[in-house]
Amino acid sequence: MHTGDLYAHSHAETRTLTYTRRKGPILIIVLLYLLVLSIMTYQMFDPFDAALPGRFIPGTLEIESGLVMVVAYFLVPLLYLWVMVIGAFVLFHALKALFGNNPVVRVNHDESHATDIPLPKVATRDPLRDNLLGGLVILMVYGLFNLIAMGMPMTFAFMDVFYGLLIRSALGLCVLIALLALALALYGLSLKPTKESNGPSAFQRMLGGLIVFDLAVLAALLLYFIPLSDTVFVTYPIKQDGTLAIQIHSDYRESFAGYTKALHIPETHDERLVTSVADAGFADVSILGEITMPDSMRHIGNHAFRGLTSLETLTLNHGLESIGHYAFERAIKLSNVIIPASVQTIGEGAFLDCTRLQSITFLSTDPPQLHRYALKNTHKDLIIYVPFDALTHYQEHEAFAPFKERIQPLTD
Repeated sequence: MHTGDLYAHSHAETRTLTYTRRKGPILIIVLLYLLVLSIMTYQMFDPFDAALPGRFIPGTLEIESGLVMVVAYFLVPLLYLWVMVIGAFVLFHALKALFGNNPVVRVNHDESHATDIPLPKVATRDPLRDNLLGGLVILMVYGLFNLIAMGMPMTFAFMDVFYGLLIRSALGLCVLIALLALALALYGLSLKPTKESNGPSAFQRMLGGLIVFDLAVLAALLLYFIPLSDTVFVTYPIKQDGTLAIQIHSDYRESFAGYTKALHIPETHDERLVTSVADAGFADVSILGEITMPDSMRHIGNHAFRGLTSLETLTLNHGLESIGHYAFERAIKLSNVIIPASVQTIGEGAFLDCTRLQSITFLSTDPPQLHRYALKNTHKDLIIYVPFDALTHYQEHEAFAPFKERIQPLTD
């Protein structure tokens, strides 16, 4: 059995209120704190995972400043460990209360104001409540230093990226604060006055945690609906023929998860034509929802757009000659594609695992070279549309033979 003493300072005579603990709220507190610690651990070691809203540490950003090094690689991990230690104390005391033998909390109240002294005015020594409050405060400090560490390496040219990272990081922090504030409110609910004494109501004991919870949820909702930048930062490697390829900026590849929507590739850059997408140029930039190619584009590299799980609209240009191996693998939201007449080669696995691809239209009267697995694991009802006067040619072509029953003529 565990007893915690809480004291109200007063010159008047005091009496002791005895609380027992409700085990249901304590169990939920344990689960909430385990969730918070799990999310923080995941973010600490995989901070740019697209599945999570928070981005708390610098990740792949290059860090040169000594101050940033101190913040990012000393203070942030130290605060992270501090939150973990406090979490261990919270879980220890919560489990002790959960499985202990009728654990109680005693509160000394002024006799003449026993029923109306606000709980925050009572000096608390209950270790469970102390550690919950401590965890909430340290989490806020931890989040602040993470935001500082994330923002310091950014240059002015990448302020759009920083803005997006800042918004999502703050959103993730608000979610964690809301979870801990809810745990603090549940602590108040877990205290049940005994029949021999009257204490503050459950609502009074929960009030502080509920206020913080409401504010954190409100802030999270506001942050969630703030529009983010559509800017995509790219580089243009020069090819041997003097034209340019295009690819996402290597240092910021992971920074775009969750922040961009459309990629409209320009026809020229610095008076040079952009004629290809580099191998793996935009691989796994999963939230690109729309891609438009310029008339100058001639080649899409191997794995160029692999893993674009949000891609819904793909506009290929007339003049495009080849699509590389696994170029659009796992574009699971892509439902239809039009292949221009200029395309001569479609690489191995080009549309592999595009499970929603229901139609693909070929505009050329001469079937392009279609490598193996190019259309494997597409939609079970995939239809291949071809020019009317080329229907037989496609049906008899070796590469298209496995799809003979699915090939249909284009209609006006």
